[in-house]
Amino acid sequence: MLSYLFNLTNATWHQKLYIYGLYASYIMFGIALTGVVSLSPEYLKTLEVILKYYVCAFLIIRFNPLVRAGPITKEAAAFDRRVAFSAGVFLLTTTAITDVVAQNVHDFADRYSIPLKLN
Repeated sequence: MLSYLFNLTNATWHQKLYIYGLYASYIMFGIALTGVVSLSPEYLKTLEVILKYYVCAFLIIRFNPLVRAGPITKEAAAFDRRVAFSAGVFLLTTTAITDVVAQNVHDFADRYSIPLKLN
């Protein structure tokens, strides 16, 4: 089972899906941060949690020491470096950006006496 999941992370469609998903999340957070589209803090928190779990699952599957990976190609090594770097940057920025956006939404709601329902 672990070998199947590992091989799945080597698939080119999965690599493209990861890259497109990463760029899409950056665009969505950028739009929310600039205020072009008004997003509820609940949606940002949900997006943050989903993307963090995806990155965590990917890294656990991809770098699992219990799976015999065999020889690693230069392309796979380059993708691994890209994933590791972007995962670290992604986790740092989504946490920081989500906190900033949530604080801005709260400040805006307080300024204009708009009630917010947060869980």
